[in-house]
Amino acid sequence: MRADITRRLAAVDPDEPGELRTVREPLVRTVHSYAFAVLRAQAARDGNPAPRLLSGPEQDVVVRELLAGDLARGAPDWPESLRPALGVPGFAEELRDLLLRAAERGLGPEDLVKLGRRRNRPEWVAAGRFWSQYEQVTLLQGIGGNAVGEPGAPALDAAELVSSALVELEGDPDLLARERARVRHVFVDDAQHLDPLQYRLVRLLGETAADAVLAGDPDQAVFSFRGADPSLLADADPDGRHTVVLTRSYRLTPVVHETVTRIAATLPGTAPHRSSLSLPPGEVDGVVRTRLLPTAAAEAAWVADQLRRAHLLDGVPWSEMAVLMRSASQSMPLLQRALATAGVPVAAAVEELPLARQPAVRPLLTLLRVAADPDTLDPETAEMLLSSPLGGADPLALRRLRRGLRRLELVAGGERSSDELLVEALRDGDVLAGLADAEAFPVRRVGALLATAAEAVGEGAGVEDVLWRVWQESGLQERLVAQAGRGGALGARADRDLDAVVAVFEAARRYVERLPKASAAGFAEYLSSQHIAGDSLAPVAVRGTGVSLLTAHAAAGREWTVVAVTGLQEGSWPDLRLRGSVLGVERLVDLLSGVDGDGVSAVSATAPILAEERRLFYVAASRARRVLLASAVQGEDEQPSRFLSELTDAGEDGRLGPDTRVEPRERGLTLAELVGELRAAVTDP
Repeated sequence: MRADITRRLAAVDPDEPGELRTVREPLVRTVHSYAFAVLRAQAARDGNPAPRLLSGPEQDVVVRELLAGDLARGAPDWPESLRPALGVPGFAEELRDLLLRAAERGLGPEDLVKLGRRRNRPEWVAAGRFWSQYEQVTLLQGIGGNAVGEPGAPALDAAELVSSALVELEGDPDLLARERARVRHVFVDDAQHLDPLQYRLVRLLGETAADAVLAGDPDQAVFSFRGADPSLLADADPDGRHTVVLTRSYRLTPVVHETVTRIAATLPGTAPHRSSLSLPPGEVDGVVRTRLLPTAAAEAAWVADQLRRAHLLDGVPWSEMAVLMRSASQSMPLLQRALATAGVPVAAAVEELPLARQPAVRPLLTLLRVAADPDTLDPETAEMLLSSPLGGADPLALRRLRRGLRRLELVAGGERSSDELLVEALRDGDVLAGLADAEAFPVRRVGALLATAAEAVGEGAGVEDVLWRVWQESGLQERLVAQAGRGGALGARADRDLDAVVAVFEAARRYVERLPKASAAGFAEYLSSQHIAGDSLAPVAVRGTGVSLLTAHAAAGREWTVVAVTGLQEGSWPDLRLRGSVLGVERLVDLLSGVDGDGVSAVSATAPILAEERRLFYVAASRARRVLLASAVQGEDEQPSRFLSELTDAGEDGRLGPDTRVEPRERGLTLAELVGELRAAVTDP
């Protein structure tokens, strides 16, 4: 949308060919991006440093460090039943989620403590006290409370970013008047994803705007992403006088439209847009095809075959195809292998791994840590460095090196193991004198990098300088760039490695800005302590022009010509496991939304979960413009999802309705039958 608006603005007007139109800022942005712009502009006027976003990994580190401190003190503020859980990584993630949901609904630490006491929830009282401590620590970090820090910008998480912008706008009439005079038209897309604070900010701007439009589909609000409340969209116009129901679909073909409409009709509640949706005349017909296959491997192979046929026979570009699944951890590896085998390119998305665990980053950080403290070098670390891209030793070369070191040790009359000899070889290169150059090359290479890093650290070089010297000495840049240019699987991996290294240098820049005197070892420890992947407030574009391979959650707001929805298994999709949490995050959100707890136990606990799973399936199916493929495995231990039957009730013609087929299960051959088949294949011309 941003690119399209910019292209139209920059288009030459035939009436005024010499006029060039430009804009000062992006016209399409997220609510968080606008809030950040308001805070940055206000800070610039006051002569203060601009705020910075406290990313998810950074926030997770702070929460876990504070929890570790509570444990060291005996956790007196936490209920005794919760103390054993404070050191579990999942508890820190849940606590962080609780604080974000409370902040998005306008609560502060004291409010959470009062609510916990009123509702007899001691875990909320403890979380409120922890929240107060968390705010004090992040404030001290922002103003330079650290011994090695200098005054810097305040760090705000996603919820604090919007709440701080609201405080500034509501507390400064001049600032609010300037923003209202500057922003005269407000259009909000996907308004079902707004949380209460974002809605307040949008409404504050829209009250005096010439146009204020909120567009959205409550049926596409899945699992309350980032605390979203779809009811806000309906409450924006309670009397319905200014509500316009969009009744025409401009992107779905008739068959896909009919299927999606049938799915929408099974969603709970009533909505006028579900039954009134129509199609413009002259639309090209499409296909909805379902398959029941005997194994997961057969399912992946069928999906790859369908995508390849759509590209070769129908001319659909690879970038106009997508494969959607419920859970990436269960289906992604198998699908990647099947697509690669069939020659189907995949547009690689950002790795869902913490930066420190990326294959290209982990050895760099380990090298910095060992250079600063040689005592941290143990056999496992030595083997990891030697077998990493920095050392370049494959398993055969590593085994040859171990044998060579062991041979020299036996000649000298020693009895040390090859593990000990590896560590000594990296610390002292003189022991390699009796080895061939091919055997000693990985050790000499890693040893040179350790010496370079140690020399830079000894000279007092900054984090970025140490990293840059090691990166230059490694010589990996030329090799990775060459591999990325050749394409293929190796090229894609080299491209990911280069992106990860660039992200490390960017992380080092931000780290040095906050702590200019920090050491390289401190940076390595800081990055290694991040246990979750990067948390971006805006979607990150996939790399390449291949088939998009992602979860149904990540597909919201996008569309493709051909979409394959895989893994429709009962028990996996819908996943009806109860999602109750230790800290009662869902209960807190319900209370703040006006849902009281009295009588809730009489309501089915799985009904809301089933509704959410059905909405997720609705989102996945509605991403297809022309061709929708749905598949599942049917076997002794696996049964297709109940959602699959909702795609099989329209017509008998494969083009006018879903083409459903059950593929037979392959029968295994005995050894005698296999020999007979091979003989027949040889003798039969």
